Amino acid sequence: MAIAVNKIFGIYAACACDIHSVEWARESNNVTTLTLGRHIVGPEFTRMLVSAFPRSVSRVDVLPRK
Repeated sequence: MAIAVNKIFGIYAACACDIHSVEWARESNNVTTLTLGRHIVGPEFTRMLVSAFPRSVSRVDVLPRK
């Protein structure tokens, strides 16, 4: 999923399976979208990962204007 999303101009995605990866992706790689594997992380851990992903960038700011 992250590979497909990265083809869209202005949107940067990363696949993460732990909290360190989530924080690192956002801080170092300017990731705007988080993808998670359904069979790798469970529902409770998914909530933890999503809450660790900062919401500082809104979708409107990321998409290019035409």
